[in-house]
Amino acid sequence: SQQRLGNAQRATRSQMEGITSSVVATVAAVVSFAAAWRVFQTTLGKSVQIDSIPKTFFAIQGSMGGAAIEMSYVRGEAQRLGLDFFALAESFKGFSAATKFANFDLSTTKDMFSSVAESASVLGLSGDKTKLVLMALEQMVSKGVVSMEELRRQLGDSLPGAFELGAKAMNMG
Repeated sequence: SQQRLGNAQRATRSQMEGITSSVVATVAAVVSFAAAWRVFQTTLGKSVQIDSIPKTFFAIQGSMGGAAIEMSYVRGEAQRLGLDFFALAESFKGFSAATKFANFDLSTTKDMFSSVAESASVLGLSGDKTKLVLMALEQMVSKGVVSMEELRRQLGDSLPGAFELGAKAMNMG
């Protein structure tokens, strides 16, 4: 009776070890699949982003040559300043479209964009903060008006000293 009980315990232990191994292997497979799925989604997202950037630059500049020049410019700025290319390209797309429709020349657009991107880099702003600063400038250019909301809330909150510099530039401070 004790021998049968011992055999049953060993068999049960063996089965439990097998179940445990199966559960561990299943969990590992699920985790591996989830990680692979995240990589796939990220890669697909970047692929769509990579594809959309030149198309947008083409629409803004009106030629593939112009789009290539803008891509090269943004890539160079991202490398020079150590900023994320995709985030910078997204910001430049909106900013350059706004300045083009406001009749700014491309040289002025690039000078303003580079100055802001460089300030963001020097101040160690996050990609999100940099995007907010450039969006605030894009909105000001699009409206043709420097509103207190953009200057104080969006620009001032994201770029230290921007509110004071803006007031000084408008002879208000």
